[in-house]
Amino acid sequence: MCHHKQKGPDPAPPRQQGQLRSPTTEYFDDLELLETKVDWQLQGATMWSDTADDPTRATRRAAEFLAHRQVPWALIGQVVARTMATGRAVREILNDAGSSQQVIVRRGWYYNGEKYR
Repeated sequence: MCHHKQKGPDPAPPRQQGQLRSPTTEYFDDLELLETKVDWQLQGATMWSDTADDPTRATRRAAEFLAHRQVPWALIGQVVARTMATGRAVREILNDAGSSQQVIVRRGWYYNGEKYR
């Protein structure tokens, strides 16, 4: 897993970088660290643009969880789609695979910029 930490006076170790290779990214593989490493208040925020006081908000909000090789399907709580059409397509794929996994549509969870349409 990785998360984006706020830049501060102490420089990030050489192995850390924003996105995958940004200097503000920290890697860890201990699930117990999720509580302290992820900015959960920011994750729940509806407005998370960078500000003068907090110039890394958007990067930290975009924290990623990267998995090596595989994740047990039973650990996936739900599948979220941006549109009803995509949700229906995913539901069909999951049905064909014998999965009753929940599929929900949350348009607001996705960027609305032109390049993402």
